[in-house]
Amino acid sequence: MIKTLYIMECLDSGCYRLHIFYAKDETEANQIVQKTLDKQVELTFIAVTAHPEGFIFRRYRRPGQIECKE
Repeated sequence: MIKTLYIMECLDSGCYRLHIFYAKDETEANQIVQKTLDKQVELTFIAVTAHPEGFIFRRYRRPGQIECKE
């Protein structure tokens, strides 16, 4: 199974935060976002975006897609 990189943007007490995770599709990504927001009620959701091309964070390139065993 191929999973795509997603980034959830949110605010935490006025500080900007990124949550980086992989999901098989947009539906699973939205479920992960909702679970995160339910567990961390202090977060204010801004957006979630797919990054199939990858993402560079602190000189580390996260791959845009990974293969996982189900």
